[in-house]
Amino acid sequence: MLPLTEQYQGTIYFSQNIAALVQNGIGLGIKRGDLELIDVFKRELYRIADTDESCTTFLLTKFFRAVDQLTLHHDDTLFAAEMLVCTQLANLLKLQDWLTLLQDYLYLTR
Repeated sequence: MLPLTEQYQGTIYFSQNIAALVQNGIGLGIKRGDLELIDVFKRELYRIADTDESCTTFLLTKFFRAVDQLTLHHDDTLFAAEMLVCTQLANLLKLQDWLTLLQDYLYLTR
């Protein structure tokens, strides 16, 4: 589905569809507990992060990059600080539903 969506992304009518697909794919992966599906959409999230201006993409990118940094450096203090920023950002932008999903993802990966 991702390659087909990318073909249409350049048109004025479909330019935001790839971001919505990625966000929905990550949410679906978390709800299903499917880490492989999440990884597929996470790679695409990183690819679109610089060009998509949606708040949800920003929040998800910030969250997953913090998780990746924790995996690489095992710095719990830095991770806790980044999670606090993500929580505050989600609350400010009224994206609390994503907070629940992202917490589910953390439990899933433990």
